[in-house]
Amino acid sequence: MFRFLENKYHLSNNESKLMRQGIIFNALSNISKMFPVGVTTYVLSQMFLIITKDSGNVKLPIGQYVLISLGIILLMTIMAYIEYTKTFVDIYRESANRRIDIAEFLRKLPLSFFAKRDLSDLTTVIMTDTSGIEHALAHVIPQCYGTLISTIIICIAMLFLNFKLAIALFWVIPIAFLVVFISRKMQAKYSEKFKEEKLNASEKFQMTLEMIKEIKAFGVEDYYKNDLKEQLNIYEQMQRKTELFSATILASAQMILKLGTVTVIFIGSLLLLKNKVDLFTFIIFLFSSGLVYEPINGLINSLTEIFQADLLVDRIDKIKEEKIEESKADIDGDDLSIRFENVYFGYDEMNVLNGISFTAKEGEKTAFVGSSGSGKSTALKLAAGFYKPDKGSVYIGKNDISEINSEELLKYYSVVFQDVLLFDNSIIENIRLGNSSASDEEVIEAAKLAHCHDFIMQLPQGYDTFIGENGKLLSGGEKQRISIARAIIKDAPIVLLDEVTSALDIQNENLVQEAMNYITKDKTVIVIAHKLDTIRDCENIIVFDKGEIVEMGNHESLIRQNGYYKKLVDIGA
Repeated sequence: MFRFLENKYHLSNNESKLMRQGIIFNALSNISKMFPVGVTTYVLSQMFLIITKDSGNVKLPIGQYVLISLGIILLMTIMAYIEYTKTFVDIYRESANRRIDIAEFLRKLPLSFFAKRDLSDLTTVIMTDTSGIEHALAHVIPQCYGTLISTIIICIAMLFLNFKLAIALFWVIPIAFLVVFISRKMQAKYSEKFKEEKLNASEKFQMTLEMIKEIKAFGVEDYYKNDLKEQLNIYEQMQRKTELFSATILASAQMILKLGTVTVIFIGSLLLLKNKVDLFTFIIFLFSSGLVYEPINGLINSLTEIFQADLLVDRIDKIKEEKIEESKADIDGDDLSIRFENVYFGYDEMNVLNGISFTAKEGEKTAFVGSSGSGKSTALKLAAGFYKPDKGSVYIGKNDISEINSEELLKYYSVVFQDVLLFDNSIIENIRLGNSSASDEEVIEAAKLAHCHDFIMQLPQGYDTFIGENGKLLSGGEKQRISIARAIIKDAPIVLLDEVTSALDIQNENLVQEAMNYITKDKTVIVIAHKLDTIRDCENIIVFDKGEIVEMGNHESLIRQNGYYKKLVDIGA
């Protein structure tokens, strides 16, 4: 049983140990609740003897009964306390590592995984799903298995006490469980649908919040409000259906359990009339019915949560089926040229790159140009190892990128994107992201080189100023320069630039261009250019069109070819 739980819920060694202790002490706690029944029945039997005609010499040792009762109460309290500590406190504390483990697993996955998955779904897995599993491990599973063990032990003891009354007491339990288990598939179906609609509602809220500026700007508040209401209504209806179905099943099982008390009374009365059982044995079974059925009721109520926990575990298992990249080779630092050899790549059914080959030489600047959707950004992502080619190979020197762990690979890259992402943290920590071991002085020096220092010092707390979610307190040019400061402090030998000046004004563009000139000096550089006048000095310009390379050379040679590149220059691309 314990091995099954370890494998099912992927318990750590310590979690498994705590789970075993929780189950055992829960079973002992349930069994200890039967002791008052025995003591009470014995006292009643002694009182009955006193009031009978021929038992006048019987005395009640009240002091002993009080001490025994206090001892039993103390025992029950100790068992309950240990159970609480092991199942609630310790398991919750240990389960906190589960989120860290999942986050660490996600960190090791290739970036292409995140492009295929809905981020709000991943957030739900890390936060909500793991919370549901933790609750099941702490509040449900130990109690359920402890209840099963204690019920079996009590049942065996009752069979020895009186076989017929024991059957009358326990026959309803397997039938109640059978009702719940027969409905398991339907409960799983409703739970999956409920989870799906909950996620849909969450995604709509997230999208609406992200698009709030556009919604207000275009005056479509009513449309999106109605859309949200409709999704919430669907979610609410699905929740009602799920809970109604579960409640119906649980109520049916609980009604069956109540038949057990009726059966004990009926069978016990018949046996009493036939003098086949004494009064106090009958009383023991009557008292026991309430104590036995109470944890069983709780177990039946918890089965639905166990079924749901199984679904949550399956969702996490599907993520963990993803292959973690293992480093198969070290990068040979003698040559950091980037080479594409007959590379094909596509998203789902759509081909983006069709057999492209080129070399971005070490120490030189290589520019990608072409119309929107021609494959430039995809080629840049393949060069960074964010994706793996469907066919063909990408090399750094002699090393095939697909054989290098992406975490190790990206140590050699500084990447500056057009859309800068910043954390809701201080400016100094956002810059230090490029090199976690950098001192404050090194961060400030990088900021000066990226032309950030002046505007940073004008902020209320200077470098310690928190810049809001995704740097919302900064302008586009300021965020871009923060991103370049990151690249400067990282000082990687390969620099990838993705249209970093395309959306900037003249003043910011000049400052950013100066900063880029610093970080690209003597580096292997690939830059995507929107404004062609910024890449005239590149040693190699690669022209993309419809996923293919149509021209290649420096600015002067491409102009002389009088082809697609010259056409882009003439129209001012």
